[in-house]
Amino acid sequence: MRLSSTDCSLQKRQTEPVDDLRIDELRPVGGRFSGLLFENPNTGYPLQLTWTFSVDCAEVTREYGSTQPNLVVGWVPAAGRARWEEMAGVRFAGSTFGEPIETSVYFFEHHRYDAVEVEVVEQLGTELAVRVRATGDVDSLGISEIAVDATLTFSGIYVQADTSGTDVERAAELLSRFTDVSGLRGRPRGHNVVFEPSD
Repeated sequence: MRLSSTDCSLQKRQTEPVDDLRIDELRPVGGRFSGLLFENPNTGYPLQLTWTFSVDCAEVTREYGSTQPNLVVGWVPAAGRARWEEMAGVRFAGSTFGEPIETSVYFFEHHRYDAVEVEVVEQLGTELAVRVRATGDVDSLGISEIAVDATLTFSGIYVQADTSGTDVERAAELLSRFTDVSGLRGRPRGHNVVFEPSD
């Protein structure tokens, strides 16, 4: 797969479209890959690093408005001391929505998918060539299987923890427990800190 190519191919196995969405309207225009170091003491969610893969497609217009469809695979657990710049060959998979991976297609509203497989086929600097396959149309979008090949750009790792807030040094200390922070520069943004490539 060439890193310069992005392809959204959807195989429709159900006969009746929902919300008049047509497969040929899903024209990819890019995407993003990011990390999130997050905790929620109120719900018992421990401090954990996860990845998000988001594939954007071109705007679709209807009489009642316009929207930009996308496919998002989020809350993907990072194994061990994962490094964002060493993702080639890594695979992720989940079989049930929210346990823990959450996969959805946005078309005016979010449509959940149960099972997902993500493979990082190739990496060149901040660009990842990924292959995503999602099945199990929970919210009846009308597309039972989605197969996506896309090139995503790394947009940083966000640290949102009660003990760091917008303190860059504290956030870097927490993040270093999960991944190598060399080559990343932190900056505060609102209620968290984002670490982006320094080059």
